[in-house]
Amino acid sequence: KVKPDEAAAYALLAELLTATGKSDKAIKAWNDALRLAPTQGPWWRKVGELQGQAGNLNEARRAFEYAAKLDPTHPDSWLGLGRAHEYAGRFQEAEAAYRQALKLDGKHPDAAHRLAAAAGKQNRYDEALNWLKRAVELYPNAVDAWKHYIAATHNSATGWGNLGFCYELMRQPEQAEAAYKKGIDEDPKNQLCRVNYGLMLAKNGDTKEAIDQFQAVLTPAEAHYNLASV
Repeated sequence: KVKPDEAAAYALLAELLTATGKSDKAIKAWNDALRLAPTQGPWWRKVGELQGQAGNLNEARRAFEYAAKLDPTHPDSWLGLGRAHEYAGRFQEAEAAYRQALKLDGKHPDAAHRLAAAAGKQNRYDEALNWLKRAVELYPNAVDAWKHYIAATHNSATGWGNLGFCYELMRQPEQAEAAYKKGIDEDPKNQLCRVNYGLMLAKNGDTKEAIDQFQAVLTPAEAHYNLASV
């Protein structure tokens, strides 16, 4: 039997725990909320984000699959599902999810960024470049926007990773590296920063350090998939 008041109380607790950096407890609170109200698509997205940040890719994928099923018209449900697939080396599945996100919101810059990454990891470089151009057109002030976002969210886990990626698009590798390292300093399990930084290192020939970055947040098989994509 659904108990909406109790479920909402757990959801509020989860939000408070997330805001104070207690991700493990926040995940438990969200799961308690969803046990009582399992059809809340936005809540499944919250769980997916936290599981992804913790490096629990299978759990993140399952959460985003529920989010996409229960809230299929929200592009972030598909974007999160795509990221979970991408980091696990399932690039075709990731691309399909990103395309669905962009279909729902044709001006979603993150979806265009991730489509560029997915195409690049499948060695479709011309297509990747076209997606990057699309992303820049959609989000010409991305660097400033992510800086404001980081300030507003007090060092968001995803903010530093996206800022670093924007610097990579602008061919400013030193600034990209600094952003990734800052995100990792703030949260050593920052999956977005670790994976993006690892890919950048691998492209520059620093395979050993790239593997270290991958293995900090991915399983050995997932690390291999990402390294093999470069």
